Amino acid sequence: MKKLILILLSAIICFNLLVFCVSADEYVHIPEVKSGFVVGIADSTTVKDLFYVFPHKIISHLKGAVTVPSEAQTPIATGDTLRIGLIYYTAVVMGDLDRDGCVTESDFDVMKLCYLQGKSFNTREMRYAAGVASPTASELLRLKRHTLGTCDYAAEYYKPTSEIVDEESGWSSEWK
Repeated sequence: MKKLILILLSAIICFNLLVFCVSADEYVHIPEVKSGFVVGIADSTTVKDLFYVFPHKIISHLKGAVTVPSEAQTPIATGDTLRIGLIYYTAVVMGDLDRDGCVTESDFDVMKLCYLQGKSFNTREMRYAAGVASPTASELLRLKRHTLGTCDYAAEYYKPTSEIVDEESGWSSEWK
């Protein structure tokens, strides 16, 4: 009788795992364009990575007045200029407060200093990069966890592939 119950429970568990694996959605990182900014870029993102996010668009990366070649492995940093199509945007890398394109301990130090001094971030791009206007203890912890690799600071910009619509081809996931 015990063997029969164990076999039955094993079959139920295996069936539930199979259903979960079949219905699991794949998630991709999609930054948003809002009011002159490309917000939600993950750290260490290059122009090559953005070609997958903005297909059928010409993308240029400018650091100051210098255009970075698209094949270069230079990460996009907060404050850099991106040309997507014919429009210029300011790049905002989530958690990149020292404007080097990577989220490291120095970004945590910038946020910690603002938090300890009770200051707010003074530009919109820095507010977007920090996720808040004034740093809080929970945001500090979240950024610290990101630098340790236990949390993704840009997690809110991940979307399931089933929700992505390719506007250029007219294809929609609703057409089946």
